[in-house]
Amino acid sequence: MKRKDSNIENSVQEVFESTTAIKPVTVSPFFKEKVMHTLFHKAENEKVFFSWLTVRVQFALLILILVLNTLAFTKMKKFSYNDNLEQFVEAYDLSGNKETALFN
Repeated sequence: MKRKDSNIENSVQEVFESTTAIKPVTVSPFFKEKVMHTLFHKAENEKVFFSWLTVRVQFALLILILVLNTLAFTKMKKFSYNDNLEQFVEAYDLSGNKETALFN
């Protein structure tokens, strides 16, 4: 037990001693200005790119999509499967009533 305790105490002591090696960092006096300039410059570019996508436009697009979906749903309910099948058969001449044979 004493070995483990002494190892832990040694490692804790090494960590405390390593903190004395920390020195203050010198920063350029214009560093903050450069960072702020790049951040605001990027924000301005993004605003120009998405400037047309405002809340009003998003709301109008949402309403338009909902209206189109309801119209499509009501049109789809009016037609039944048989009506669509008959239209398909007529469009591609797939009806079996027109049998032409040589020996009729």
